[in-house]
Amino acid sequence: GAHHVVVFVLNGRGFHGNTTAETNKFIYVLEGGFVLNIEDQSYFVQKNQLAFLPANMHHSFWLLPNMNMEMIGFDFRSECNGEDLFKHYGFHKTQHVLSLPREVVMSIHNDMTEASDDNYASLPHSLRLCSGITKLCHLYIQSRIDMDHAKLEFADVIQYMTDHITD
Repeated sequence: GAHHVVVFVLNGRGFHGNTTAETNKFIYVLEGGFVLNIEDQSYFVQKNQLAFLPANMHHSFWLLPNMNMEMIGFDFRSECNGEDLFKHYGFHKTQHVLSLPREVVMSIHNDMTEASDDNYASLPHSLRLCSGITKLCHLYIQSRIDMDHAKLEFADVIQYMTDHITD
């Protein structure tokens, strides 16, 4: 599938959206922030955070009044044998927003935008875009795994305390 990288600068006066996209999206906030709803979950996405908008799930978003936002948007497909990998592993369900270091995301973005110097139909262009999306997917998934493991470990501690510490 096609990969796209777009940089947006948005003004907060009434900007909003309401859609279900056929592709996955990452949105990385460089400045400002926005409110994001994915199905029945709400987030405030702010500077240095990456939001994952899963394909084929309803999402809506809006900027707060008088707030400007600068963001980078990445559209991509993550299918293998006709199945979306994010959906297969359950990453589409919850925790759609996480913090990532700006310098890491910008390095990936810069590598991808260098591809615009290539012929858009060329193999090097396609490989740069695929490589960048793959790096972002890896960062997102690894961060999610780390978060989920921390939650599981904490849940185990709470369960132990509940089972073994009495009044």
